[in-house]
Amino acid sequence: MGSISLGGVERLITAGCSFTKHCWPTWADYLGKHYEWHKQLGRGGHDNANIARSVINTAKQGDTVIIMWTGYDRWNTYDNEWQHNGCLVGDKMFYTNYYSPVERFTTTMDYIQLVDKDSKLKGYTCYHFNAFNWFLSETHNEIPERITDIFMDYDDISNLFVMGQSLLEYQEKNNELFTVSHKYDRKDTHPTPITHWNYLNKHIVPKLTVTIDSTHNEHVINDQNEVMSGTVN
Repeated sequence: MGSISLGGVERLITAGCSFTKHCWPTWADYLGKHYEWHKQLGRGGHDNANIARSVINTAKQGDTVIIMWTGYDRWNTYDNEWQHNGCLVGDKMFYTNYYSPVERFTTTMDYIQLVDKDSKLKGYTCYHFNAFNWFLSETHNEIPERITDIFMDYDDISNLFVMGQSLLEYQEKNNELFTVSHKYDRKDTHPTPITHWNYLNKHIVPKLTVTIDSTHNEHVINDQNEVMSGTVN
């Protein structure tokens, strides 16, 4: 199982965008079943600033924190509260066209470093993964110049696995880019439960000290069938 918090309870905190919290079960939900306490901080539309803020405001000593960082071309703006309703993520090309990708990438790395330092100060363990290709974000076809060099300046961050295969890349490589029609979205291409489950077991679990209950396979298959039929809650 995971780390032991001050209260003696194994606590898991997960954070990210809609690749972490969606209208069907994700890797975070499946992993959370293996801990005594699970706090889901993921939210659709979150940018990396909000992801970092949510973790820093929540994590405590002894917690296990897993972050699925989102694309660096996102920027949430303040609209009554920090939320995606007033966010340029609805038009990612705005940030792509008017802001330097190098600046946005560096800013995201700063957020990760901030969380890393907070984890070392408070005494919780944080693991960093990525929803999208780390150097391309969501809007680039080519890796912007200087980004890979900048990345090397952050080599002291612990448990940084963003160099591995992202969740989106895993979904595409395994030909699981399905289009699902349901009451919230008629053309939803988010990773479906089976992709989340397989990615969790292949890329996330090997980095942790947790043993996955294989009997959950049947539940995942049921979740997958429901999602593919358009039945979501």
